Amino acid sequence: MYLYKSNRTERLLSALARVLATPSGDPFHPETVVVHSPGIQRWLSFELSTRLGVCAGVRFPSPQEVIDEAFAAVLPEQAAEVGLWAPETLEWAILDV
Repeated sequence: MYLYKSNRTERLLSALARVLATPSGDPFHPETVVVHSPGIQRWLSFELSTRLGVCAGVRFPSPQEVIDEAFAAVLPEQAAEVGLWAPETLEWAILDV
């Protein structure tokens, strides 16, 4: 896991491009880059493909998706309950009440 901090997106992008330029051990295991919005995902994909030639084998989950995956890994028997707190599901439960 890598954690880079900066207030300059160009520096963060350069650090990410350096990390992704060296392939990981398993070509079928995607790299994970946590992003907070679909707009940042599109911008990163475009910039990485410009710098590296292609942006493939990278998944861009949101922080909530990462938390849900970690929860499911730790407590698999309660993983189904994670979806109960999703905004789409919770909205229908509230409307039902």
